[in-house]
Amino acid sequence: MLQAHKRDLELVQRTNSDNDASTILLSRVILTVGEWSAEQRTERAAVLWDEYFNKAAQLLQGVSAPTAWTGRALHALAGFAERQCAELTATRDNDAAVSMRTQKARELAACRRELVGAQGADASRLRAVQRRLEVQAAGDQRELAELRAGIGGFLRLAVWAFARCLECSDAFDLCAYPLVALIVTHSRAPELHAELEHVDSVPSHKLLPLARQLCARLSTDNDAFHAAVRRVVARMAADYPHHTLSHLFALCNADRTAPRTERRSTLRSEGAQLEQRRCDAATAILHSVAGVSADLKQIVGAVDELCSAYIELAVAPVPEKYRSSKLEGQLIKFDARLRISRLRGVLPPALPVLTAEPRADAPRDYTSVPFVTSLADGYSLAGGINLPKILRVLGSDGRRYKQLVKGKDDLRQDAVIQQLFSVINRFLAPRDTGSQSGAAAGLRMRTYQVVPLTKRCGVLQWVDNTLPFGNWFRTNETKYRPAAPSMSQLRATVHAVHAEKAATAAQKREVFDR
Repeated sequence: MLQAHKRDLELVQRTNSDNDASTILLSRVILTVGEWSAEQRTERAAVLWDEYFNKAAQLLQGVSAPTAWTGRALHALAGFAERQCAELTATRDNDAAVSMRTQKARELAACRRELVGAQGADASRLRAVQRRLEVQAAGDQRELAELRAGIGGFLRLAVWAFARCLECSDAFDLCAYPLVALIVTHSRAPELHAELEHVDSVPSHKLLPLARQLCARLSTDNDAFHAAVRRVVARMAADYPHHTLSHLFALCNADRTAPRTERRSTLRSEGAQLEQRRCDAATAILHSVAGVSADLKQIVGAVDELCSAYIELAVAPVPEKYRSSKLEGQLIKFDARLRISRLRGVLPPALPVLTAEPRADAPRDYTSVPFVTSLADGYSLAGGINLPKILRVLGSDGRRYKQLVKGKDDLRQDAVIQQLFSVINRFLAPRDTGSQSGAAAGLRMRTYQVVPLTKRCGVLQWVDNTLPFGNWFRTNETKYRPAAPSMSQLRATVHAVHAEKAATAAQKREVFDR
């Protein structure tokens, strides 16, 4: 079958035509044969590149009007280049190979040192050893140079193909993930820098799911990689401010709630300058976005005011008389000195509901963004060590939003976990492939919004109609474990043995294992 398609390929290649249709057809045939050959491993990677994928890439670069197949072809091309780049990188960075090259270099250096004072037969022997080691070292360097050249070539191709695929097709939006992964992993590779301009053509809404990761790579450094990241983030912030601004303000306010002793130690730490450059880059982008239009200036100001109010509320001490667990859920009036109390009096326009998840419609289309129309006049407590505060907000869409404002808690990992769950849902979403999808099978992960505001505080979407597992278990344990001791009895037993000063570790473990 493969041989028959190779014969068809030769016939198509002999047909000369300059129109887009024949060019796309030719690239399609070349890529199909190349993909099959790669899958069956009938050709070496260099042959696959020269005979199929490179030819298809050159043909696709000349297509003026992309079609549905163009996206499919670019996706296949990018996938092949990414796999080859990964394999060559793994070969170059293999621990055994690196260790062997290092050992040979040490042996050569030692041989040269010994040769300095050697004479007679010893000198002849050492010169022979030196020549052998130099030949081996030269061979290793040639092999390393070939690997680097191969990595650079496939890296350039993968970045170009992924970016072009995202630009001309909506069927492969998940390409944004490998594209950003390649750029971040190889950020220092000189071969990458020339291709970064292609990322500027990727529609900004396709990079929004990775806004948090891109913002984390911001810096005021003037190299090509950081300049490209600043351009992409600035474009996303201008096109979709309600999806991006919270990430930028989190960078600007990163150490705002840190204790003073921690701030002083952070200033002396090795990463302090890196964090400062990240903060400066985020601040510069916020200023540039605010200068684009009056609407964006108003939005930037509103989000800044809202984030500051939430941060102040998160760290505000709870009055002592409300700290009892018996008063959980009771409304506590806002302190009049708090910024959020002042916001209630005069709600600025364009104040978004931070825990809502607006759609990524057309750039600067805010029809799906719910804005705050009213705030409750206080908060309640959810319980727990740090006493997180429950806030209620009424949105312009008529919905009542319940939010959990947490202080003294780093929510950045929680946000990344929810982001991972959202990516999984995208894989489970139905596709026009004719196959049974995860969504059709009823598979989906329930997610909620997590918005870090600083390193130590943030706001979460409250998930209704849920209860803690411990509460459910206490209610149902007699149903499922009628003869077993209750959880309260087990807890009391464990606490009792731990309180005994004479109890050994083995005795404590024995009680715990029961």
